[in-house]
Amino acid sequence: MDEFDYRPVLAFYLIMLASGRLTNFFWGLLTNGIWLLMSIHNHLVGDILNQGFFFVMQFVGMAAWYKQLSQQADHSQIQAKRIGPKMMGCLVAGAVVVYGIVLAVAKTAHGNQVYLDSSQLPLGMLAQILATYGYLSQWIVWLFVDAVGLLLWWNQIQAGGSGALGMFVLMIVKTFNAFYGMYLWSKTTEYQD
Repeated sequence: MDEFDYRPVLAFYLIMLASGRLTNFFWGLLTNGIWLLMSIHNHLVGDILNQGFFFVMQFVGMAAWYKQLSQQADHSQIQAKRIGPKMMGCLVAGAVVVYGIVLAVAKTAHGNQVYLDSSQLPLGMLAQILATYGYLSQWIVWLFVDAVGLLLWWNQIQAGGSGALGMFVLMIVKTFNAFYGMYLWSKTTEYQD
């Protein structure tokens, strides 16, 4: 399990997501499944919870995108939507609550970089929910996730962390993909509250 490099599969998944293709969820299941197994194998409890959430959300996303695609004239890719301020406020409030819970657990467990690390799950959850329901603003949140990841892994490089350079490079690729996704999705966006 430790020898398998899932990063090329993750990169392909990100490209499919940015393209608005329903097949992105197959690649998401594969990527999150492998990452979940690696987390279980390495006893990384926080990562197990994170990847478990993303794994389940692949099924939810498939159903939501399939429903939306069947209602659109163009069935090849999802029509991006803009989120209203009220719904975004509720989602951000939920993310803040999750952040507080994760931060408390991380401090109790004496984790590393607890303030940055604790933001990964709530930001990722927020971005995944927005992606699942086809909202353009997911890409802004993914950029925040990627910025936090870049900072975390840069700090790990400085501390001599194992595998940190590879993860830092992966975060750079994810950041470029978020800009690419934002560009593609902004061309096909409609307003919906």
